[in-house]
Formats: sequence, C-alpha cells, structure tokens
Amino acid sequence: MKLTPLIMKDYKRFKLKTILLIFISAILLSSCSKNQEAQVYIGEALGTTYQVKFFHKTELPIQNGLDSIFKVINRSLSTFQTDSDISKINEGDTAIVVDNNFMEA
Repeated sequence: MKLTPLIMKDYKRFKLKTILLIFISAILLSSCSKNQEAQVYIGEALGTTYQVKFFHKTELPIQNGLDSIFKVINRSLSTFQTDSDISKINEGDTAIVVDNNFMEA
C-alpha cells in the first residue's frame, strides 16, 4: 500500500504544526526578567535535528518532555525509521494498527 500525495502533504503539515507548537511553547515559557539564562535543548526527530532556545531566569527541565513527544511521533510517522508505522505500511504490511497521531496527520 503506497501513501497518496495527499497523505504525504498532510504529514508535512503535521510536522510543521509540531515544530511551531514547540517553538511557541518555548516562547510562552520564557519571561521578561533581565536575569535570564539562555536554555538550549537539541535532539533528533523525523530524520533531522531540532533546537529549542529560550531565555528564563531559572532552568526549565523540558528535554525529557521534548524527547518523549518526538519518540511518539517518530514511532508512528517517521519515514526515516524502518520500524515506524508509516514505513511498515509503505512496505506493504497490512497488519498495522495505527495510532491517533497517524489518524490525525
């Protein structure tokens, strides 16, 4: 079963929405204090890398949260992981039960 161009277009839109959501969340978490420290969180997801950078007066431990979000998305939607749901479907596996992320993307 091959994915249609419409599904791939929706998948790309989902990636963009996810990245924008993380970026906006990081901005909202920052405050206006002058004693802010730069916080940078980096990682890998969907065959590329990401970097979230914001300023806050205290350290906010969000790396585990970011990693867990991308782990769930990768497991379902990454075309760069051979064991993801979308990769298995592209290889013709008809026994895959997709999750809500896949259904909404």
